[in-house]
Amino acid sequence: GGELARLAKAASAAASAGAGQAAAGQAPAANKLSWKEGVFVPCLLNIWGVIMFLRLGWVVGEAGVLFACLIVVASKLVTTVTALSLCAICTNGEVQGGGVYFLISRALGPIFGGTIGILFFVAQAVATSMYVIGFAESFEEVLISSGAGSITGDARWDITVIGLITSVLLLCVALVGVGWYAKCQGGLLVTLVVAMLAVIIGAAYPGIPDAEANLAAESGGK
Repeated sequence: GGELARLAKAASAAASAGAGQAAAGQAPAANKLSWKEGVFVPCLLNIWGVIMFLRLGWVVGEAGVLFACLIVVASKLVTTVTALSLCAICTNGEVQGGGVYFLISRALGPIFGGTIGILFFVAQAVATSMYVIGFAESFEEVLISSGAGSITGDARWDITVIGLITSVLLLCVALVGVGWYAKCQGGLLVTLVVAMLAVIIGAAYPGIPDAEANLAAESGGK
């Protein structure tokens, strides 16, 4: 009995000391991303990505301006409702490791959480494939237009090879940790902003660097 009492007293003292350290701010800092690196920058990269640069024109051409606008409005409604729902869940408790997976499993339970988690995983996998293919297509076009030539002799296989290499690089970045992930996000955001500024400047000043060269590039000439 005396030994059990001593152990219980020691455990209580250790718990009290840990609580005191946490209250004093002495708890070890968790490896987390800030709201800019974990929320703001990824959202901007999703908005300013393959859909806007490569697929939006195709959607307008296939569906027309009116239906394309309706698609954008419907997508905006879905994302707004989802964001508000997540905000309501986040404000009801602390978000621990796992991010959105933690929210889904704790807020909806194992049945609904598991179902939505599987769909979320599939959506992320499909989105990753779409972005990798979009990058590979653009990179292959840059190789051809710059005169470097094809890698394999076939455009489809070029896209496959570039996409495979890109996927491996992304896997390495993900395995290294959130630090490199955040750094890569910042570099990609700067690249996208520069690209958008180049489009705006090119539309306002078509003579930069040379009007004839720009027309030749637009028409696919040399």
